[in-house]
Amino acid sequence: SEWKRPVIAIVITFLCNVESSMLAMGEWPYMAEIDHEASASFFGYATAASKAGNAIFAFVFAIWAYKISGIKIAMLAGRCLTLAACVMYIFVEFIPSNRRWWMLACYVLFGIGFGTSPLLRSYIARVSSEENRSTAYALQNGALNVMQSIFVIADDIMQIVGPIYGTAIFTAIGINYIHIINGSIYIVAVIAWLAAWRWLLPYN
Repeated sequence: SEWKRPVIAIVITFLCNVESSMLAMGEWPYMAEIDHEASASFFGYATAASKAGNAIFAFVFAIWAYKISGIKIAMLAGRCLTLAACVMYIFVEFIPSNRRWWMLACYVLFGIGFGTSPLLRSYIARVSSEENRSTAYALQNGALNVMQSIFVIADDIMQIVGPIYGTAIFTAIGINYIHIINGSIYIVAVIAWLAAWRWLLPYN
């Protein structure tokens, strides 16, 4: 049906933003915990490098998609980069020293991978009819708002129960647990793209 491809793009948009939001939840505390030489300034530089990679490669991926008249390869490349970055992130504690630099590399790869996100908006424009395009964009924005609402509520809950139960939870399961969840979401997103591969139309 006409809505199959826009819905796929909307679902992937939601998953991509969940990935990004979950990563942002514990970055600085985690870096400071596993590398005591890491400073707030270094974390700022790492974040800036990630944002710069995102801005530059959003442009690169857009040109790439235009040149090949489709977003399949560009999107899958971005998903694979973020998946590789997630695997690197999981193994950061096995690095004997200078872990902050390993995390910097992960942040840059995450930023580059997230540079494919604007392609989803252009894809929706390509696969939706004029009368349904505004609805498709509204649903995509709604997916973003739902994701943001979930994390706002989760953050408020953590502000209340965190001081009471947070220490016990992280002592029991470790801070890596959130990154394992994030990695699982990356894997689901990559699988979703592979499953939707045959439905992604080239640009006309």
